[in-house]
Amino acid sequence: NVEQATYVDGSKSTLVQMQQRQLQCMQKLQEKQQQPTGNDTSEQARGGQECQRLQGEVASLERHLLTKDSAAAALLGSDGTLEAEAVRRRNVDEVKDEVSKVMAQEFAALQEQSCKDFEGLRQLLEGRGMAPSR
Repeated sequence: NVEQATYVDGSKSTLVQMQQRQLQCMQKLQEKQQQPTGNDTSEQARGGQECQRLQGEVASLERHLLTKDSAAAALLGSDGTLEAEAVRRRNVDEVKDEVSKVMAQEFAALQEQSCKDFEGLRQLLEGRGMAPSR
């Protein structure tokens, strides 16, 4: 088994799209904050609602996007080792133990069958008077 890297075209990447959307929302928020507010209260209300909606979207995107630091923290275990590596090692050890157990059972079954086969052959030869001398 060989691991192969999978590459996704940036234009099709959900992560890239989310990052771009987050950037757009933050730019719109900055523009809204820099725009002078008019005297019309309905315009102010719409602007405030738009800001709240954009802030909510930015917060939602931030929760969904893994930053480099949060990804590293998610992968690191309490002892500072990579949690994924530790899980992989445990899985490999479990598979080794299981294979060893099954192989020991199979070897014991083969050994028992061989003993039965040899005993049957010995009895057959004795019955024909061709028993080997011991």
